[in-house]
Amino acid sequence: MKQTTQSDLVTKQYLDKRFIQERKYTQTYIDGKFDALMKYIDFKTEGIEELRSDFAGLKSDMFDKLDWLIGAYQRLDEERIVHAQHHEDINKTTDNHEIRIGQLENHTKVR
Repeated sequence: MKQTTQSDLVTKQYLDKRFIQERKYTQTYIDGKFDALMKYIDFKTEGIEELRSDFAGLKSDMFDKLDWLIGAYQRLDEERIVHAQHHEDINKTTDNHEIRIGQLENHTKVR
């Protein structure tokens, strides 16, 4: 059987030192991977931010034009309501005239 010497034994101090080294290596590795991932994400989302700002300008222009269009539509609707009221008044007046003319015609026929 082989004799064990002090250098062949694994001590707690040796394990602690190796654990710390491995943990530092792992942490450095993981940090590097996360940094690379963040750079990749930033690169991929760069165009999205530009698109978002362009869309905000387009949206503002579109709302300005829609505001004008809605205002024009409301004016036309108000004019249509007034016009319809005038037609109703004219129809009432015409109906009233027809009734009165009919009464006059009936009154003159009897004599």
